[in-house]
Amino acid sequence: MKLSNDKSDMKTVVFLVDNKRRDLPGLSLVAHHLRAKGIQVYLEPLEAWKACLLSRKPDMIVFNHLLGSHLEKYSRELHSIGVLVGVLLNEGILYSKDELDFNASKFHNNAHIDHFFCWYQDHADALKENLGGGVNFHVIGVPRFDFYFPPFKKQGESKKNKKTILVPTNFVFIALGERGQAFLDKHFKPWKDRIPHMKDYNNLVTVNKRGRKKLFEFLDCLIRDTPHHIILRPHPNETVDVYDRWYNGLRDNAKEKITIDRNSQISDLIMQCDLKVSCETCTTTMEAWIAKKPTILLLFDKHPVFWYPWEEDMSLTVSDPESLNTAVNSVLEGGESPVYQEKRKEHLAKYCNSPDGQVCVRFATLLTGILSQTAKPNFSNLALSYYRKALKLKLLYALGLPYNYRGTLNLKALVAPKKYKPKQAVYEKTIKPKDISFWEEKIKEYLSGS
Repeated sequence: MKLSNDKSDMKTVVFLVDNKRRDLPGLSLVAHHLRAKGIQVYLEPLEAWKACLLSRKPDMIVFNHLLGSHLEKYSRELHSIGVLVGVLLNEGILYSKDELDFNASKFHNNAHIDHFFCWYQDHADALKENLGGGVNFHVIGVPRFDFYFPPFKKQGESKKNKKTILVPTNFVFIALGERGQAFLDKHFKPWKDRIPHMKDYNNLVTVNKRGRKKLFEFLDCLIRDTPHHIILRPHPNETVDVYDRWYNGLRDNAKEKITIDRNSQISDLIMQCDLKVSCETCTTTMEAWIAKKPTILLLFDKHPVFWYPWEEDMSLTVSDPESLNTAVNSVLEGGESPVYQEKRKEHLAKYCNSPDGQVCVRFATLLTGILSQTAKPNFSNLALSYYRKALKLKLLYALGLPYNYRGTLNLKALVAPKKYKPKQAVYEKTIKPKDISFWEEKIKEYLSGS
């Protein structure tokens, strides 16, 4: 169904984007398909959640979560003026029952939500149990996983006589600990009494530190023994200095075997690799399975926050650094056990709604149908602060800057790093107008076959 091209008549949706690397590509693809159906779409940084209301006048705003009391209050205000409230999590896989219940609004259900878009059925069922009636639940799968299918899937150029081993890291709790005890206490306050495994959150930092230390032992052994090339991808939320120091301490002949890649899209790195080595639980492992790449699972402490027993049934596992090269050769030369394939297929069916490359198209069609049934919101009685924020958003956008731009932020982060480094990290993951334009053009190129 195609809606009117008259802009005064067009339906409008705003997606709030948390992370330009993880979330922007998938939402840009959804936006592309929506625009083809006559829907006006704006991708805004998460920090512009209030400013986008009058500047864009949306019929629907899609959030990545509604867990904070300020957002719960805002969602009710949106409902009162006729703006639909949608939620699409950007990290939608929740394996433990405690985490599932927490994120399914068991402890915070004062938000107004019209439509909740879920990655998989178990999440939708938990939401129904905790939120009750009045919310429409839709199981759609994972939009960003469409990039593992044609026309986006592409094989990278292989190195001469070498294969590529991708090692993404996942030690984000260390970065949280580096912000100090006061930050840790505040960060884990909502979870520590509701998710048993997170009660001793200081220990989670310690466990992550041990895991990262052991990863370097794995890498040292692999570099020493393998003829293949290694790409080390630090998690975007980690501090990278420790990886640089480790790399700088390597001999020159060892440095030639490894590249530290901080900036490439993880989907590109996965599609270009020959083998993906996982640091215990990480969503990138499932992405490798979707891309039909073999995986090896490194074992550290087996802490229940970072590891699940069933993972060992779906990948070759290695706990001894000295054994890693043997495992790598076994997989690259002899392939994986066929036993893993069926179990991975079942896992992807359960937690990702069986990825097939068509999630964004179906999601756009679903949203178009929802928006076609709505009346125009009433923006006439909003407080003066909304007009001020809308003006700020439009002015900064015209200058190519995001809503949370602060000209002195980098200087402040140098002078008072403990206070301003976190804000600097938030700014670095924030989408800018140039990022939006980049993905709009990239998607057009992909879909045109050029």
